[in-house]
Amino acid sequence: MTHADSLNTSPAQIQQTDTVLTPLFDIDSIASHLPVADTVTCAAADSVAAVAAVAERDPDAWLDGIEGASRQTGIGRDSGILTILVLLFVFLALNVRNSRHMFSHFFDELGSFKDRNNAFDEHTSNETRLTLLLIGQFIVCAGILLYVTVTVESRPDDIGIFNGVARTSGLMAAYYIFQLAAYNTVGYIFTSTERRSAWIAGLNASQSMLGIALIIPVLLAVFYPAADKAVIVIAASLYFIARLLFIVKGFRIFFINFSSLLYFILYLCALEIIPVLFVYKMALMIV
Repeated sequence: MTHADSLNTSPAQIQQTDTVLTPLFDIDSIASHLPVADTVTCAAADSVAAVAAVAERDPDAWLDGIEGASRQTGIGRDSGILTILVLLFVFLALNVRNSRHMFSHFFDELGSFKDRNNAFDEHTSNETRLTLLLIGQFIVCAGILLYVTVTVESRPDDIGIFNGVARTSGLMAAYYIFQLAAYNTVGYIFTSTERRSAWIAGLNASQSMLGIALIIPVLLAVFYPAADKAVIVIAASLYFIARLLFIVKGFRIFFINFSSLLYFILYLCALEIIPVLFVYKMALMIV
């Protein structure tokens, strides 16, 4: 007996009969007599029966297929950001080999106080280059983490991840330049040139240390986006510790009497608290 091949059946023949879409056996009764290992086969048969039922209700539905799910976006999927991070890490590895004692020097800059004529007067060219590189790395890492902070609930699709991170990194660069200008101005007005240089050196040391400390939170944000909220807490804590060390050094530089303490409190509000809130507000507006 020759059986007709259902794959060679024309659409006209399918429409002429309803028996093609009717199951030839009772799937439930067969499944009850099969071992557990054969339930996969029954599940496949159920799927076929479900597809047949859909085709019976709407013959054109099977032509549309299944609607695709949107691809999940994340910082780790952006090749531009990954390229910049890799280049920064490579440059850091090449320079840190010749300036190993710089990291202990950063702690000395924040923990000790001594008058100096210039913030870089005891640095070699390699050490100065490493400091500038770490400050640049801090700006990029802080820009990435700021972007993660303002988009933790939803990522905007209109500007793209790379453009968003570029904007927040530019905002952090502007914030660093503002700090340099503000601290130089305050130091010029209220203290000596040597103490002002020591204060600026402490700022550069705190930013350089953050450039190193923020590497781990950035890597978590890039490759494990499910931990974004934990990453934000870790990054904020590291930033707070670094700023606290810098503020303590500033207090040691400027504190003379009770009136100087009042000026220092005004400094905290004007240069430490309000600018941070302004940067966060601006990040919400530009991303």
